[in-house]
Amino acid sequence: MFDGSASFDPNAGAPLNDAIVSYEWDLDDDGLFNEANGNDGTPVVPGNYAKVSKTFPTPVSGLATLRVTDKFGLKGTSTSQYVSIAVVFAQNYEACWSTRLNRNVTRRGLTVQFSNIGNAAAENMVVKLTSVPTNLTIVSGTSALGELDPGASKKTACNPTAKTADIVLDLDSRVVPTGNWAWSAEFEWNGNHYIVPNLPPHGP
Repeated sequence: MFDGSASFDPNAGAPLNDAIVSYEWDLDDDGLFNEANGNDGTPVVPGNYAKVSKTFPTPVSGLATLRVTDKFGLKGTSTSQYVSIAVVFAQNYEACWSTRLNRNVTRRGLTVQFSNIGNAAAENMVVKLTSVPTNLTIVSGTSALGELDPGASKKTACNPTAKTADIVLDLDSRVVPTGNWAWSAEFEWNGNHYIVPNLPPHGP
């Protein structure tokens, strides 16, 4: 997602009441903006290029340039570097221990596998469980995975003997499950800090 909606015109107030009337993106660094072939993204809202999305088939890094134009024809541009690192979580959640808290609630320690299918190492990776189905309650949901090399996988920590785990959930058998699992991740790459608010699932 590339978001230029925070752009503003310094002459927006009286007497000029100026405003931005167009947003243009160059996401492949070829000097051409809003190309019809999709190289410069697709508007999230049709016809409105303030926010565009682009899917990269392989992890890449490059330059993104936003050009805005006001109603008087004056233009401004801003360029930033972006990086695409494909970090995904697998959907094979495994319970490594279980303890019944009462008649209806069972506490479980889980292991969840995360993989890096990109071409760059994600350093100091921390993953956080942000949402679970309604029959579950998050007791603890953060795991520090450290460095995750390209092609590598790691599981969150879980000790069945000590009954400890990075990911601990309470399961209530009285509640019909609705909703989905959701994760976020933070990591470093090339001296920069990145936050991925919604990790995509790995495979069907």
